[in-house]
Amino acid sequence: DDDDDDGATSYQTHSESESRAKKQSKDSVKICVVESDEMARKLYGYLHFQESISLCVRPKPATISNFPTWLRERILQAKKQKGLVFLMLNRVVKSENLGTLFRMALRYKVNGIILGKGCTDPYYRRSLLESRVATLQIPLFFLKHDKDWNVVVRSFQDNDIIIAGLSPNARLGCELLVRESKQHRGVGILVGNEYDGLDDAVAKYADVRLKIDMRASAIDSLNVAVAVGIALNKLADAAAC
Repeated sequence: DDDDDDGATSYQTHSESESRAKKQSKDSVKICVVESDEMARKLYGYLHFQESISLCVRPKPATISNFPTWLRERILQAKKQKGLVFLMLNRVVKSENLGTLFRMALRYKVNGIILGKGCTDPYYRRSLLESRVATLQIPLFFLKHDKDWNVVVRSFQDNDIIIAGLSPNARLGCELLVRESKQHRGVGILVGNEYDGLDDAVAKYADVRLKIDMRASAIDSLNVAVAVGIALNKLADAAAC
């Protein structure tokens, strides 16, 4: 209760949280207890917040030479999963879109996400909030340079994973995505910037370019997260058949 004057937060007392921290702590992990709502609001940045806040050390991104190993690990983890699915994001700049993409990726059991140069930070608080912390549950690989896509593409080709680029300017409908996924070991869904879409430097890596069919002539494109959600749902429906 906020009216209490014993130093307790609205969730648990300091002594309770400290006791819990001691039980959960390991030799290599330090757990800090937030003692007041005011301090929590300063850390979180919002008036309302969830019951816990974590401050973590960001792992150092792997170099592009490690991507083939990263991909093999994802394939091994999938075991006998029918149809591997990867998201390939290039210059997705809005944190709310990125967070939503991660949230849907977790829902549809995407095997991994590759973030190209220019994407917003998936660990930014808005991204984490929109993803409902899905960002911390899906394997990620960061690309430092545009040329790193070459390594990704070669690795996908070596493992029979086709790349489908989503673009409102494509001539083929997204229904083709299901057919292509069934003919290969997996599919990588490539999407670009919210405003400009896939730029030519990255679009060239797509084995096929597809669009979401628009029923209303007044609408020429969809939000990037909505478009990916439709594509993932089509793949999920096909896998369930």
